[in-house]
Amino acid sequence: MLRRVLVLLLFAFTLSIQAEELARVVILEFVNKTGSNAYGYLSSSIAGAVDESMKSRFEYIRIEPESAQKKANTILIGGTLNERNAARIAGDTGSDIVISGAISKDEGGAEIEITTTIYLATAKKVIELDKIHNKIDSTIFKATDKVAGAIVEKITDLARRQEEPEEVNSRKKIRLSKTFEPSWFDKTAEATFYISAFKDTKSNLGKGGLLGAAYRKHFSSLQWLHWGIGGSLFGGNNEDIQISGVDSLGSTFSGTGNIDYGGIILEGLLGIEWVLGDRLKFFYEVGPGWHGAFQVLSSSTGSFTGTTDTFGGLSITNKIGGALLVFNQVAVEAYGTIIYFGSAGQNLLTGGGVAITFTD
Repeated sequence: MLRRVLVLLLFAFTLSIQAEELARVVILEFVNKTGSNAYGYLSSSIAGAVDESMKSRFEYIRIEPESAQKKANTILIGGTLNERNAARIAGDTGSDIVISGAISKDEGGAEIEITTTIYLATAKKVIELDKIHNKIDSTIFKATDKVAGAIVEKITDLARRQEEPEEVNSRKKIRLSKTFEPSWFDKTAEATFYISAFKDTKSNLGKGGLLGAAYRKHFSSLQWLHWGIGGSLFGGNNEDIQISGVDSLGSTFSGTGNIDYGGIILEGLLGIEWVLGDRLKFFYEVGPGWHGAFQVLSSSTGSFTGTTDTFGGLSITNKIGGALLVFNQVAVEAYGTIIYFGSAGQNLLTGGGVAITFTD
């Protein structure tokens, strides 16, 4: 008898531990932004369809809908989910995942447009799914299934990446955990700040350094591609080299001297990425753009005392490297770089650098 009681207590304790580890989910009614009460039924219909689809695929704890909705209404006030108000809803309801969205009409008024947002509290991350369009006709009820299917697909992807899905019963449900590990798969934008060292291997600029920043944005349908803009300041010097030329007064000069130079690079960016697991990725990025610079020639021996010159034009920056996601929104990068100056590549700067990147 005592053994049976102990077994039952152990079983109950195990179940309580597992329940504590399950994600607590809030599924809100989708906000009706169509301007017509005729579509109000879709708000609760979508929420219901999402809950039914999720219950068939996952094990989780759903926060009581009515109380959660009342708390959310005082925060959203007709608006849609963003990182700030989602964090408040998650805190007020004690939830780990918040699901919401909005229903609106397209510009022509012939279709409804449904936006869906998932908020992960532990990662402090808002994930926006692709918009779903449906004609305003007898097929409109199919839109609820489309939304539910998209949400289940996304959360399944997140759950599988954090750990191997556990087959908890014959239907092979996945246990939704409270925590989601940071992943490059969920990142949509990056701001990066970098520093590089280089050497001109083709002309006379010598050694130098570069300090810059860039913004990258992933294409929504092609997550392995990104575009962006960037800018940087560079400078350096080369000592005891043979210099000859004609100054601004038409006088020739020659001798052994030094070059000190500095300038700016402005560029557009296009990159391709290879994600190897949640935290590590490799990338290649090309940045066609423009550069402007000046150089000061100072003589140590020869027929001139010094002159200043300017140069500028086409630039092409190439980077290849890797990035490690060390925190949810912070990564570090290391890369090699080749920079061409001039249409004929009069200067070829080769080197490498490091960067710190903030992700969204």
